[in-house]
Amino acid sequence: MTQRYIVTSSHPDYDIVVTTEQRASGAWAVVANVVHATPTGLSTMPVPVPVSDFSTESDARESGVRAAQAWIGATRRRTPCRRTRQAPPVERA
Repeated sequence: MTQRYIVTSSHPDYDIVVTTEQRASGAWAVVANVVHATPTGLSTMPVPVPVSDFSTESDARESGVRAAQAWIGATRRRTPCRRTRQAPPVERA
């Protein structure tokens, strides 16, 4: 069984997409992605999750969210400018 979650980040312009999947063995796996909104579009980046198998779906989901939040925090510290979700106005002739 596969579940997908979209989690709003506490940082503007970033959302977290976490997908969990139950393996044949009964263990759960997780994949996390960060979606960053810029004035020109959306950028999706995969986030490494340290542990590959979890005993419950909620453990897998929470691990993916934590890894993505940490990735966003580290990325925002390295990026000095903040971007907004609004696209620039289009001038019409």
